Formats: sequence, C-alpha cells, structure tokens
Amino acid sequence: KGALRYCDGHLHRINGEARKTHKQNAEARHEFTEAVSAFREAAELRPAWPDPFLGLMRTFIYGLDDVDRGADALKQAQGLGYLAGERETVQLADGYRSRAIAFARTVRKVRGMAVEQEYLARSAKAYRQSIDLYSKVLGYADAPRSLRAARTGLEQVEQRKSELSGAPHRPERAPTFRLAAPQAAQPWL
Repeated sequence: KGALRYCDGHLHRINGEARKTHKQNAEARHEFTEAVSAFREAAELRPAWPDPFLGLMRTFIYGLDDVDRGADALKQAQGLGYLAGERETVQLADGYRSRAIAFARTVRKVRGMAVEQEYLARSAKAYRQSIDLYSKVLGYADAPRSLRAARTGLEQVEQRKSELSGAPHRPERAPTFRLAAPQAAQPWL
C-alpha cells in the first residue's frame, strides 16, 4: 500500500505540473495537495523508505514554490540514509533561483517604497544560494545555463541596490572557471 500511495503521489505531482504549465492554478494546487498527502501517507506506511520524501521535495520546490519545505524533505530523506546527489542539488538551486526571481518581481511592484531594499536583499541572498549550489554541479544537465541566469539576476539586483544607495556599482567577481558565453538576459527589475 505504501508503494501504491507513493505512485499516486507522483501521478498527482505530474498532473499538477501539467496543470500549472497550462495556467490552471486552482486545479494544479489541488493536485499538489493530493501529491503531498499521498507522499506523506507512503512515508507513514513505509517509515524507513526515503523515496516519499524525495517526491515531497520535488512537489514543494517545483509545484508549491516552497524551497524551505523542499530542503526539509531532503533532510528527512537523508536522515533515512539517502545520499543526495547532483539532481537534488540542482532542485534546491532551482528552488532558490525561483525564490530570487519572485523577490525581484516584487521589487518592481514596490519600487520607490521603503520595503524595496528589503526585497532586494532577499533576492540577492536567494540568488547567492542558488549560485553556490549550481557551482557544485556544473556537469549536470542545464546547471551551467541556470548558473548564468542566476548570476545575471544577481547582477541586476546588485545594480539596483547600488542605484538606491548612490554608490557606484561594482560587479561581484566571478569564479575563475569559464562557461559558454551568456545568452541575452531577460530583465527582472
């Protein structure tokens, strides 16, 4: 029964991701809620099995945009003996980059208000977390492209912070390894 609930969790997660892609937000949220319930039930039925927590991690990060709960789910899987690899590192990095982008978008809405600095700081912190994680897994799929996007986002956030402080902007120094030329960046701010 635990394995069945685990499979149900993935089916709900997959359906939720499909609905989210098609902007069916209420339906997607329902599917993700069902996925979380199924993964939690699977974990209760098979308490020494880390896989349901990996399903929760993916659901939290990509479905519900909650990287903190995703990181907690990974810790629970690791507590059951799971050794996190590049895939999980990229998932966490994606979660932090998504958080950074969300904060950067909020900055546009609060531009000129007192809270703008706070959202810029939050965005910069999340971008740095994603950059740190992507830097550890450069051989994994789209990690180099995602790393470039995160660096571009951080650069834009830092530039806006400099504009607000009146200080000249000095870009952070990139690590010594070289990646392919960056693609045209989409402005987030």
